[in-house]
Formats: sequence, C-alpha cells, structure tokens
Amino acid sequence: MSRRPTALVPTKPTPVPVKTPTRQAEELAGYLRAGPQVLGQFLEGKPRQTLDLAWVSLTSLIFPRIDLSGALLVGTVFTDSDLNGSTFTAADLRWLVGTGGKFRAAIFSGADMRGTVLTGADLTDAKFVGADLTSAILNGADVSGANFTGAICKGTYFIGVRGLEKASFEGAVLAGAYFSPGVDPEQFAQRRGRVMVAAAEKTPHKRR
Repeated sequence: MSRRPTALVPTKPTPVPVKTPTRQAEELAGYLRAGPQVLGQFLEGKPRQTLDLAWVSLTSLIFPRIDLSGALLVGTVFTDSDLNGSTFTAADLRWLVGTGGKFRAAIFSGADMRGTVLTGADLTDAKFVGADLTSAILNGADVSGANFTGAICKGTYFIGVRGLEKASFEGAVLAGAYFSPGVDPEQFAQRRGRVMVAAAEKTPHKRR
C-alpha cells in the first residue's frame, strides 16, 4: 500500500515588494494607457525585449492581445485589467500583480512568474508551458482549459481555484503546491490520463 504524502502547513505568501519605477518605465506606461495606435508609433523599430514596465501601476488597463514577449514586468500591477489574448512569452513577471484581471487565452510560456499574484484572475485557456510559477498565488482564479505542461509550480497557491479538472498539468512539477481541502491532484491523472503530478500535497487552508 503506497504511502500518501504528508499534508503541509502553508506559510503565508511572501508580500510583493514595492519599488519606484524608472522614468523610462513611467513614460512607456503613458503610451500604453494612450492606446494601441500611440503605443505602436512609440514602439516602432524597438525590440520587444527592451520594454521595461517594472514596478509600474497599470490598474484597469484595457489592452487585449498586446505582445509583451520578453518584456521586463517585475512588480507591474495589472489589477482588474483586460489583457485577454496577450503574449508574455519569456517575459520577466516576478511579483507581477494581476488580481481580478482578464487573461483569457494569454500566453505565458517560458515566463519567469515566481511570486506572481493572479488571485481571482480569469486564466481560461491560458498557456503556462514551461513557465516558472514557484510561489505564485492563483487563489480563486479560473484555470479552465489552461495548459501548465512542464511548468514549475513548487509552492504555488491553488486555493479555491476553479477549473482544475479541466486544466492540463502534464509533466508539471507541483511539489509543495497548496490546494483547497478535498482537492486531490492525483485524481486528475486517473481521470484525465494526460495529467502528471509530481509530489503534490493536499493542504488544509482557508481561501485568501
């Protein structure tokens, strides 16, 4: 008879640090708020990997399908923003805050998402292939149809997450990840066949 993993007592998530954005980052944020046409003119000829929006607040931004591949978005605040269909491939999203945001079908593949906060976000059909979500907080988010193939989810918070049974975790690392009471990631593998769970832990935890 196999031995079930011992439930972990989750530690309190590390608070997101707050820093002052650079003048250049604030300038870029201004163009972003002005809309696609103005931003497009500003970005013409500029490589995407040089975009720096670190520590900028873009609360309630409406800018679906924007391409921020390779951008520096450390600590950027997208609370209640609409970024459906946007691309964040290989971007640096450490400590990004997207609480209540809309990220339907967004692409986060290969992104550094350590400590990212996506509490209550709409992540339906989003792609996190190969992303590093270590210690990220997805509490209360909707991950229906999301693809976490090969993602690193060590210590990631999935408390109260909706649509887990419809998401793919093939080859994902879920060691020490936190789930709501009664949620057993091992059942996903049995029920869906294509979901692999590595050393996942069920953890009693109140929804944040």
